[in-house]
Amino acid sequence: MQYHFRPHARFSPYVGAGLTVAFFRDSNPTGPTVDKFGLSNNVGAAIQAGFDYNITGHWFANFDVKQVFLNTTARINGGGIVARTALDPTIVGAGIGYRF
Repeated sequence: MQYHFRPHARFSPYVGAGLTVAFFRDSNPTGPTVDKFGLSNNVGAAIQAGFDYNITGHWFANFDVKQVFLNTTARINGGGIVARTALDPTIVGAGIGYRF
C-alpha cells in the first residue's frame, strides 16, 4: 500500500507499508561440519519511501528505499542445531516506467 503526496505532479514522493513473503530453499554445503542448511519460510513487515518523477508524457523515473523486517528459523544438519534469526535487509531500487 502506498500513499502519494502529489500524485499528479511532476515530482511525486510517496511512503508505503506492506508485507514481504520469503521462500527459502534448502542448501547442501560441501563442508565437513555442515551437511545441510535450511531457513523457514516466513512473512514480515516492510516499509518504503520513494518518489516518481515524470520525465515526459507517459514515461517516469522511480527511486525508492525499502526496509524489510523478517524473522526466520535456521536449521543446520537436519535440525541438529536450530537458531532463530532476523533478516532485516534494506533494499534500494531505481527504474524507468511507462504509464498506460
